[in-house]
Amino acid sequence: MATQKIRNAANDGWVSLGGAGSVSLSVVIPALHGNDVARESYAGGSWGSAFVATGVTYCDWVDNVTPANGTGGGLIFRNVPVPKDATITAAQLSVQSMDTNNDDMTMNIWGELSPNCDTYATTATMAGRPKTTATTFWNDTSTGVHVDTVADVTDIVQEIVEQASWAAGNRLGFIAEPSGTGNNGMRFETMRSISVLDGTETSQLPRLEIDFTVAAA
Repeated sequence: MATQKIRNAANDGWVSLGGAGSVSLSVVIPALHGNDVARESYAGGSWGSAFVATGVTYCDWVDNVTPANGTGGGLIFRNVPVPKDATITAAQLSVQSMDTNNDDMTMNIWGELSPNCDTYATTATMAGRPKTTATTFWNDTSTGVHVDTVADVTDIVQEIVEQASWAAGNRLGFIAEPSGTGNNGMRFETMRSISVLDGTETSQLPRLEIDFTVAAA
């Protein structure tokens, strides 16, 4: 069976439908949801009060050595069309740096353990957001400009979609905390731009790519 691609209802990502009950999904944060990228001060293991849900063109996450002071934050992906209890075969979270002075990622990443996480407009802080047991260390330095830096979040996404109230179309969030392992930072693109020539979108904004399988109907 040839692979088909369809646009999901919210126009937030592509869904590819293949044979044998397999589905491949790519979800992208578009300009419409630029406020689904968060930055907040982080000091001594606690979130601060300088919370920003950034609707501008970039976001900074900054890591500093002991104590783990800097800025972290979060990413939310809306209308994720992964059904409950799907088997996640691969999931990658990626961003692209904007300049060579801020192209180092040394962040601890969790998922937000919520079946439909609050937007940053609803809950304007990272503090108190429940975290998954699954976590990963996003360690990628000197990436260069507009080069993908990728974190494997397969186990994190699996834990989220196994929640009793998870349903396809819900919001899925990630939490990034400074690790305290380096004096560096990542400044990454957060908004979508569309070519006036051919209508194509840039690939420079954060994206979540998920491969999963579901039982055949």
